[in-house]
Amino acid sequence: MEGDHIKYVGDTGFTADGEFEDDVLYHAGMFLSPFLN
Repeated sequence: MEGDHIKYVGDTGFTADGEFEDDVLYHAGMFLSPFLN
């Protein structure tokens, strides 16, 4: 993780990255939030 940017590499070589903003992860047009409404 560098600043608000996260880069992931799995054991099989799978990669993913995204940006955090206000505790929400934005990745590939989606967002992942720890909050439920």
